[in-house]
Amino acid sequence: DVVNKFSLHSVFTGNQGTNTVQMNISAIGLSNGATCTLRMTGCDLAGNIGTSNAQDNWRYDITPPVIGLTTNTANNQSITLGYILSEDVNPSSLKAAFSRGTFTTIAANMGTATKGTWSCTLSGNQLGLTDGTYTVTLSATDVAGNPAVSAIASSWIYDTQIGSITLSLPSGSYTNQAAITVQTGTLTPQEL
Repeated sequence: DVVNKFSLHSVFTGNQGTNTVQMNISAIGLSNGATCTLRMTGCDLAGNIGTSNAQDNWRYDITPPVIGLTTNTANNQSITLGYILSEDVNPSSLKAAFSRGTFTTIAANMGTATKGTWSCTLSGNQLGLTDGTYTVTLSATDVAGNPAVSAIASSWIYDTQIGSITLSLPSGSYTNQAAITVQTGTLTPQEL
């Protein structure tokens, strides 16, 4: 981490109570990733210096996080999404959208929002999913407010149907037939 020390002298006139001061970060030369302490001290028109207020370990961050989907599996009604975060993200911003045609549903508050590789289990019923092919879009914003480029998985299949197989065998325990017939019943191509 880069540690920046700087001093900014700014004069402004305000009224008694709460006032807002905007500082131009680029004007003071902070570099991306810099960690610093912000300290503000007030002085009234008579020259009386007030108490100072400081924010330690303030980080200037203009780099968006990198996010990715590592696994997407559905087992009957449960959906497991694996994801990777390059840095801590705002927990309320970590969302997965499931889209199919005009239908879109969003899973929010998915779980761990710190740097690393994670997974979460979601309920397809609670999300209102029906069997079919979806596009899954993972989105997040880091704690500084930088949005990540969304991670997208296309052609993700949600299938709650339990398949069946029927064997059509010759009668008896023995056969001289070189082939037997297998009927796949309700199996989808993914279950074969």
